[in-house]
Amino acid sequence: MNAPYELAGLTLHVFEQDGGWNWGLTIERLRGTGEKVVAYSDALFESEAQAHEDGVRAYDAARFDVECV
Repeated sequence: MNAPYELAGLTLHVFEQDGGWNWGLTIERLRGTGEKVVAYSDALFESEAQAHEDGVRAYDAARFDVECV
């Protein structure tokens, strides 16, 4: 799993699972330890690059929502 993008605790993860590539966005938990999944890909991607590209799109949209608050 890699996490090349981070913003105020928001992290993009790209990983291989069930024969395809996925992405997930997590944030740090306010209480306790660990991270909470706040968004993830429903579809499997054929390559890591495709999953990463779609994950960056979702990350940027989430970042825009956070900056507009």
